[in-house]
Amino acid sequence: MRSVAKALTAGLVLIALLAGCQSTSNGGSPSGSPSHNPEYSSDDGASRFSAVVLRTHSESEADSLISNWVSANYPGYRPTTQELVRDDLQKKVFKVVTILGPGNDTKPIYFDFTQAYRDVNEPLPNPRTRPY
Repeated sequence: MRSVAKALTAGLVLIALLAGCQSTSNGGSPSGSPSHNPEYSSDDGASRFSAVVLRTHSESEADSLISNWVSANYPGYRPTTQELVRDDLQKKVFKVVTILGPGNDTKPIYFDFTQAYRDVNEPLPNPRTRPY
């Protein structure tokens, strides 16, 4: 009887933990569908505080992830320029990508690229701008 109670308790705890891990938010993406990719977070990128976290160590891979994210979250938009911005207060590096929409409207999207520098213990880079 005691082992049955322990098994039921363990099962209930497991169910509660799994239910707590599920997210109902769509991450604020305009397309209404969340980005479920382990290489970047589900944030909306509207500001530095909601920047999409890029989980990569490579600048070229980051560009590919950004293009994929923009296609998934802003159908019809395309990246035009990007700026590498250092935030010394937060000790973070952001890629601010300007995207161009079908009606020629532009929008900045913030991507947190800090992990690439922290994982290899490199100093934060100086800001720069380049075409996408």
